[in-house]
Amino acid sequence: QMRLKSLGKHSTLTDDRMKALQNIGFVFEAHKTVWEQRIAELIAFKQIHGHCNVPTEYADNPPLGVWLKGQKRQYNLHMKGC
Repeated sequence: QMRLKSLGKHSTLTDDRMKALQNIGFVFEAHKTVWEQRIAELIAFKQIHGHCNVPTEYADNPPLGVWLKGQKRQYNLHMKGC
């Protein structure tokens, strides 16, 4: 519904409903929020360890290792022109 609304199409997500969701802390851009959280975690990792080579199965923060593996995969695809 948010996408339809942003495209100017009919949506059941009225301005009042959107405001109500925002007032309770609803996150419309979850992907962006997760990305920002992971980059902050990576910065903290680098401050502690002096590098960004997070193991895929990093016991202290498993999602960080998996996320970084995905970022590397996306980078490689981008470099190949995919």
